[in-house]
Amino acid sequence: MKKISLLAALMVGMIVLPSVSDAAVLSSRNVWNTIKNEVTTRAKDKVVKQSQGGTKKMQISQFPQTLAEFKAMPQMDLRKPENTLLMFLCAANHWTIDKTAGEEAINLLSNPKRQMTPYDKQFLRDRLGDKHYLPRSYFEGATPANNYTPSEPLTLKVMPDGRPQDVEAGYKRLFVKTSGAEANRYIKLREKDGVWYLWEYFGLLPSIALPTAESDW
Repeated sequence: MKKISLLAALMVGMIVLPSVSDAAVLSSRNVWNTIKNEVTTRAKDKVVKQSQGGTKKMQISQFPQTLAEFKAMPQMDLRKPENTLLMFLCAANHWTIDKTAGEEAINLLSNPKRQMTPYDKQFLRDRLGDKHYLPRSYFEGATPANNYTPSEPLTLKVMPDGRPQDVEAGYKRLFVKTSGAEANRYIKLREKDGVWYLWEYFGLLPSIALPTAESDW
């Protein structure tokens, strides 16, 4: 009888123990899923906050009308990379009015040892020669419908690089949006002695939608 009772007890244990174990595993999984979901949610919130916090809006009253005005602008402090971006757009806009002064303005934004070459000058002629509206298109309020006339004061929204790990140390990409194209566009800068110089700006100069006044549609 004792052997039968012991066997019965063991059989009962075999039935009960798996049930307890399943409950424990289920409870453990629920706790883990809760923690994982919370961590994922916090990570997403952090990315959104960093993205929003990294965007900067810059304002100027108007584009500089002369090279002297360009040089006197407080945004010529190139220790701030967003200033270099803003001033390049001002220089490019001035180039559409006065090519010589525009080229000199661009050189002021470049390392003294890396000034514009004949190739660079031809590149500008190819990209901006018949697209005087292109530099203005990056400022808020400029649309094809109003021939890319920005609102005043001129406001530029500068966005950070979403993949800074793709850029070499000492370099930085900044992004801007134009209403004439779907994808954001970028400029690449290089730092030396605390100053952010122009490095690549071709990313800002591809064609965009024609202004309504120049379109056949």
